[in-house]
Amino acid sequence: MNRYDDIRRVKHSPRTAAGYLNTGLFGDDRLATPDGFRELTEESLARSRRLVAMIRSANTDGALRDAVRRLDELSDALCRVLDLAEFVRHVHPDPRYVEEAHRAFERLFSFMNTLNTDTGLYQTLRELLTNRRVASRLGEEERRVAELFLRDFERSGIHLPATHRRQFVALSDEILGLSRQFMHRNDMHDAPIPYVEVKRAEYARHCESSVRGATRHGDMVRLPTSDIPARTVLRFYGDETVRERMYRAMHTVRDEQVKVLDDLLVRRAALAKLVGWDSFADMSLDGKMAGSSESVRSFLDGLASQHLPQAQQDLKVLEQEKARHTGASSASMLHAWDRDYYTYHARQRHFSAKHDGHRRHDIGRDGQDTTLAASFQAYTSIGRCIQGISRLLEALYGIRLEPAATVAGEIWHASVRKLAVVDAVHGRIGTIYCDLADRPGKPTGAAHYTVRCARRVWPDELPATPIPAENLVRRGEHMRQLPVVVLVCGFTQETVGLSFYELETLFHEMGHAVHSMLGQTEFHNVAGTRCATDFVEFPSILFEQFASDHRVLGLFARHYQTGEPMPPSILQRQLDQRAYLAALDRHHQIMLAFVDQLYHGVAWKSTLGDGLSDRLLADAENNPRYSLFPHVTGARWQMDFTHLITYGAGYYAYLLGRALAGQAWRQWFAANPLNRAAGERLRHDVLRWGGARDPWRCMGDLLEDEQIREGGAVGMSRVGTFGWQAS
Repeated sequence: MNRYDDIRRVKHSPRTAAGYLNTGLFGDDRLATPDGFRELTEESLARSRRLVAMIRSANTDGALRDAVRRLDELSDALCRVLDLAEFVRHVHPDPRYVEEAHRAFERLFSFMNTLNTDTGLYQTLRELLTNRRVASRLGEEERRVAELFLRDFERSGIHLPATHRRQFVALSDEILGLSRQFMHRNDMHDAPIPYVEVKRAEYARHCESSVRGATRHGDMVRLPTSDIPARTVLRFYGDETVRERMYRAMHTVRDEQVKVLDDLLVRRAALAKLVGWDSFADMSLDGKMAGSSESVRSFLDGLASQHLPQAQQDLKVLEQEKARHTGASSASMLHAWDRDYYTYHARQRHFSAKHDGHRRHDIGRDGQDTTLAASFQAYTSIGRCIQGISRLLEALYGIRLEPAATVAGEIWHASVRKLAVVDAVHGRIGTIYCDLADRPGKPTGAAHYTVRCARRVWPDELPATPIPAENLVRRGEHMRQLPVVVLVCGFTQETVGLSFYELETLFHEMGHAVHSMLGQTEFHNVAGTRCATDFVEFPSILFEQFASDHRVLGLFARHYQTGEPMPPSILQRQLDQRAYLAALDRHHQIMLAFVDQLYHGVAWKSTLGDGLSDRLLADAENNPRYSLFPHVTGARWQMDFTHLITYGAGYYAYLLGRALAGQAWRQWFAANPLNRAAGERLRHDVLRWGGARDPWRCMGDLLEDEQIREGGAVGMSRVGTFGWQAS
């Protein structure tokens, strides 16, 4: 067992002799009890109000320049509690902590929204940027922080006349209400067609897997149209007419529910027009890498054109599989309800036919090689994986992960482990808490939470919430606040090691953490992952690529019994399995991004009205560059596309990060993933800047590409030519 293996073992943290906690969450004594959130909230509000008064009263050149860092202090004063509360209310297992975190978050978020419409703060910011004497003395990072604050103010309509500001608030409230209605519809399965009925004899003959919730009614079986049962039918039911009925039923939505989405799109377009933008997409993309909806469309057009031949090749495999099943003499036309069924059977055929000379492949119901999965997991204990990441970071950047002790009360569950991030030159540079194991009640999925950002601590700052000593260090003449982040995953504890997908997930989230650790800027507002939302995924997707390289796995992947290294063939079979027919899923992601842009790229006009989302969806599905299957009239699958709410006009961002990461990998790491010079180049050109520098400039420097450096429409079009290559 190596020193990282304990990260997965569950044991209780020690308490004092009297049985009391030594500290509170993340080393803050106030958070030894849930009520501590109330004290933190009051401290944050009191400090924020004093800072607001100082910024409003700035009337000298010196005070105006100080307003940039005062605004950043204000942001830090609020976010150090907001970010903490955001984490606790989603992850903490104690409902008392969750409740207090909710209260703290809602109160501070409401206060922050009032600041976004504070004309005094806005006027000070405008003055410092338009005062030539002051503006000329701003450093690059200072100016960028000031411009970001200004953009945030104006995105809230603060620069509008009073009557328009009232309209802005009214529209924003309507959008929020419609968003909640849309999400509520997805939380509640209120289907116009609750089930598809089939004969019992046909169900037994055609369905290769039992359908959850299926019920018998005489000679008939009723198959629910809710998500999981419906998808089981689409994957395993041999009768095409039943699959078609199920597909149409699961995507049948009442007109009044679709009107919620239509109204939401119209209100977003109206809001954009009010603020002076052609579309909601253009308003949302201001300040991001893309810059405009036209640039995103150019990127997506290029990416789709590059990727379409791969998708069409996979489509031919499914057509041939359908011909085998139906007895047709030639490839048969595919429909949306055919995709899952013939993908499953094509995968079974493909992998069952493969032999490695030692064993037969066992294909599971999901078309995956189950024996191969077990073989992989024998080499990837969670401790070894963390050890491997530490060795990789040391090779690339000269930093390592050190297991760190915790005291009673510091962590929220006994399975949580703490890692100190140590730089060979600067010593400790931050802390990562790892909450990686599943447990009852814990949310599914994986996430990176920022609890505290890196920033410079100024000598004349107002008294702030105390920071644990280990997170406050002196660097030269300055004091610095070190970053604290949490990685949350839901890895099962029932297997020896991580699956390949789980390993990639761990690397992805660790990529965000490394960005937080290395992006140590002067200002909180641009530290680490506080960068453009269409850039933030690049470092994590790039780091994820390392999990697919046998030379990286050679650093740590050892058999849990024999200690033997993982044979490269095991990894290669995993890669082959993932790549087979994967172009269909990838092209679907491009299609979703295209639909998102169509929906949010419309300019407001009084005739938009009802039926908008249906019309635009039909346009997308009739576009041969993006759609692989014929349009199905009446199938309103846009109502299941919840990212329209959370990432409106921004769904392309993951694709952009994937294309950039693929190019960076090929250019710098494919030949040698442990290349220190390449790692230092990535750190110098990209990671150290956080959000303090234009990401196009960062990527242009890294990729040595003038078109990328130019950015905007030119840069987006250029990235579209990179394509989407599977690792």
